[in-house]
Amino acid sequence: MKSRKIVKHIKRTATDSMDLSYCYVVLDDDVIDTKDGGRLVLYQALYRENKKFVRSYSEFYGTVNGHKRFTSVSGSLLVQCQAKAKTLI
Repeated sequence: MKSRKIVKHIKRTATDSMDLSYCYVVLDDDVIDTKDGGRLVLYQALYRENKKFVRSYSEFYGTVNGHKRFTSVSGSLLVQCQAKAKTLI
């Protein structure tokens, strides 16, 4: 489980560290689908309504057109994301 890992989606284009669009906190990446036993990732948005999402493990950690779908966050953006994540749970 890589809980509380901060990641950004490939769609993120914002350069302002105060803009948390397409930034997420991974709540659990060892969730089991009761239908087929597949491994899932539970993650939560750090922007707007802070919705929670579930995606298959292979899709979450997979690639889109040769680029990772989600990548780690660093620098001042990481600091802002960590502060926001602390307020969610």
